[in-house]
Amino acid sequence: MAKPKKINLSKYEMVIGAMFEGGETTNSGIINGHWTLVVVKQKSHEIIYLNSTGESKETMVTIQQNWNNYASKKGEVSTYTILKVDHTMQDDAVSCGVLVIKFAEQFANGQSTK
Repeated sequence: MAKPKKINLSKYEMVIGAMFEGGETTNSGIINGHWTLVVVKQKSHEIIYLNSTGESKETMVTIQQNWNNYASKKGEVSTYTILKVDHTMQDDAVSCGVLVIKFAEQFANGQSTK
């Protein structure tokens, strides 16, 4: 098997990633999980966290600390700030994945998430 290629994230203007939070594994699969989105803007050293049910301060602090630790280990600027932006909120218990895809598309295309 070929060795995985290392990716230098610092050469990208923006890093966009879906994050699965929570969830319990049962015999019938994963339940009670929730998809959120993290966008890292490399040039402005900003992290944007989008949670369609609302962003918690605790999760935002953890994401910021994790990214700053990652950047520091790579020898890069490690003082990223984390922001919330206005975005569509879900009004049901099942559309978080679809909204994460839509948010990612909007960020990639430079559009508003509202």
